[in-house]
Amino acid sequence: MTVVERNHNLERRLLIDTSRTVEIKKSWPKLIGVLLASAALSALSLAILLNWVVEAPTGRLLFAGYLGAVAWPIAFLGVWVLYAPMRPNVIVLSPEGLCDARLAPGMIPWPVIVSVSAVEYYKQKMLVLTLDPTSIGHLHRKIGTKFRRSGMFGTPKGLLVVSAGVAIAFDELRELVLAYHRDHGPTAPL
Repeated sequence: MTVVERNHNLERRLLIDTSRTVEIKKSWPKLIGVLLASAALSALSLAILLNWVVEAPTGRLLFAGYLGAVAWPIAFLGVWVLYAPMRPNVIVLSPEGLCDARLAPGMIPWPVIVSVSAVEYYKQKMLVLTLDPTSIGHLHRKIGTKFRRSGMFGTPKGLLVVSAGVAIAFDELRELVLAYHRDHGPTAPL
């Protein structure tokens, strides 16, 4: 049964049309959920500090109120400023390359991407793009700074494309990127 499913997945992977441009949009429900959660936690922290709770806060609760009154509004503003005005297409896949607006505005050509692998790091699924080290200098400068050469703190080495915040499932994103890399990457058939 597993072999049939694997063969079915391989057949499905071969049916992806990689001659067109695919635009993957951001997920508005996820963005709104993060904004609402940070706003609610900001209000809760403020309620603790202003003694709007049943008991007067002391000790750890008071510390949590002060910390939350600073951290949650910063998180709210960070998400609002960084992700809300971002263009609606987060990831663009084309025969020329991959562009992730969260990483840099420039395109990463497929021949520069040596390999694509999927990892899960602290319950966060992501794709790791291993780039040709000799070509990194020719890409947009933001891509060079976000390329992880050392894998510090257990993170994988390479350029990380995180699946959070996009409007498709991780498995679909992985299949699309692998198909484009297979057809247009450094080992693509001519």
